[in-house]
This record gives sequence, C-alpha cells and structure tokens, in this order.
Amino acid sequence: MKNKGVVLVLLAAALILTLAPLSAADDHGWLLGTWELSYDPDHSPKDYLTFKENGVFVHTSHEGEYRDGTYAVTKDRVVIIQQFGDKVVSNSLAFDDKHDILYFTYKGHTSHYTKVK
Repeated sequence: MKNKGVVLVLLAAALILTLAPLSAADDHGWLLGTWELSYDPDHSPKDYLTFKENGVFVHTSHEGEYRDGTYAVTKDRVVIIQQFGDKVVSNSLAFDDKHDILYFTYKGHTSHYTKVK
C-alpha cells in the first residue's frame, strides 16, 4: 500500500508541474530558506516551512515534529504537496512582487509566513 502512496505523490507532482508555468530555477532563490508563521487570524501556534533547492520542503510544527513534501514555484504561487497516509494533499501559498510574505488561505482565513533565514 505504501507504493500506491508514492505513486500518488509522483502523479500529483507531475500534474502540477505540467499545468503550472514554472519559474526558472534562478528565479526563486528568494524562496529558499526557512519561513515562520508570523500572522494567523486563528491564533495557531508558530510553525515553519523550509524550502530547499532540490524541490523539497519541510514543515516543522511548533512541537518540533516535521513532515516533508515537494514544491513548485509558478509565476504567483508556491504549490506544495504532502502525503498524509494514503492521502495526497496539495496547497498553494501566494506571494507578492516583493517576495517578503507567503500567504496561505484556509477556510476563508489568510495566514502570513515571513522569512527568518
């Protein structure tokens, strides 16, 4: 069953990469590094997103637990894909021209992530 999950992740990544116009690798150096939850209207505890050069990102919870996934950068979004058991979840974070805040909208509320390193 684990192989089925891997196949689903690869298929989801392939679909996103084919449908979204990606920026050149040099165009998203601003994203690399760690981003901290700096504003959340629901007052969730701080968590962190770390984006690496190889298309992998790591989500670290406030409790220090981490889960990795993959990401792709489009002209106005960062698309992230994670696997939770047999379920593949895709989300996107918007950014502005200054690239200083990532915006994550969930259930009508928008949280902000700012780069820490």
